[in-house]
This record gives sequence, structure tokens and C-alpha cells, in this order.
Amino acid sequence: MLVTTFRELMCILREKPRIEVVAHQNPAHVGEIRRVTIVEAASFYSVIDGQPEHPLNRRNRGNGTDTWLGHTSCVSFKDNICTVKNIPDMRARKENPANFISFRVLEDS
Repeated sequence: MLVTTFRELMCILREKPRIEVVAHQNPAHVGEIRRVTIVEAASFYSVIDGQPEHPLNRRNRGNGTDTWLGHTSCVSFKDNICTVKNIPDMRARKENPANFISFRVLEDS
């Protein structure tokens, strides 16, 4: 699904699509297929699709892991991939200043 702006991304995420993680500061997450569960003003929650017992899915009362999008300046779009850099989580920024996640919205969602 073609996404080129922050506004488009937020509208699409509200439909609770599946996303594929194509790059992540933690390489163990690359390749995950996640289902968006909740969308907030500057973040979204997602679970590992089809794996209800996965530890990440138990976070945040079963809503999954939280991805902070922050400001529009933190999000870029290229070749149908959304990249979020410098995630505005102060604890995470101190632990790893190069925090990032790149993902694509899957067509079959």
C-alpha cells in the first residue's frame, strides 16, 4: 500500500492493517509481521500477527508494543517504506540514540 505522507500513514493505521518490519534497531524484529491494534495521536500499538502467546503481544494489557512516531520530521517515506528515526522515548534515546524502525503496510490487510 503506497504511503507518502504522515497524514496518509495515520489514516491507514486507523484501519488496523498488517505491517512488515523491514529494518529495526534490534535485528531480531526484522521480518516480523505485526497487526496494528490501537492508533493514538503520535503512536500506535501492534502485536505479532498469528502468535497470541508471543511475549510482545502481552505488553500494554494485550495491545502489544508501542511505536512512537513523534513529530512528522521523525518520519520519512521512500519506496513504500516508512522509517521512524530518533523515536522520542527518552529512556530508549539514552540507551540507543540511533533508535529506528522501518516498516511497510501490507496490501492484504
